[in-house]
Amino acid sequence: MGELLDRTFQHRILTALAETYPRQARLQEIFPDEPDNRLVVNVHYLHEHELLSAQFAKSMSGHVALGYATITAKGLDFLQDDGGLSAILGIVTIKIHEDTVKQLVIDQVEKSPADSGVKKKLIDQIRGLPAEGVKVMTVEAIKLGLGKAPDLIAWLSKTIT
Repeated sequence: MGELLDRTFQHRILTALAETYPRQARLQEIFPDEPDNRLVVNVHYLHEHELLSAQFAKSMSGHVALGYATITAKGLDFLQDDGGLSAILGIVTIKIHEDTVKQLVIDQVEKSPADSGVKKKLIDQIRGLPAEGVKVMTVEAIKLGLGKAPDLIAWLSKTIT
C-alpha cells in the first residue's frame, strides 16, 4: 500500500481539483493514464484527510470505483504557501498532560543540588497538585524560562524564522 501513496501525485490531484473549483470533476478523465488502483488509493487517502471530497462506490466483489471529486477549503488552504484562511483564522491549542508537566518539574527538582529532604517534600507537593495548580505552575515556569533566556530575541529569531 505504501508504494501507492505518492505525495507528488497527491499534489497533482489537489492542483487539478483547485483548477476546477468549485465544480466537481471526474479524476479518471483528468488522469486517464493512471492505474485505477493508484488513483483510488491516493484520492481516498486525501478524502480521509478532508483535503478533498470524493464519491466512492463499492461493488459486491470489493472493487472500489471513483466518482466525482471536489477540493475542500482545507485542501485549498493546504495548497497555499501561507496556509490559507485556516492559518489566519485557526487557533493552535497545545495540550500537555498534567502528569507530563509534573514529571518534567520533578526531574528538575531531582537534578538540583538541594538537600534530599527538601527535594522529597517538594516532589510530594508537586505530585499532590490539582490540575489548576499545575496550570499556574506551568505558566509561571514558562515566564521564568523566558525571563532567563540570555538572548531571547536571537533565540526567537532563530526558532521561528
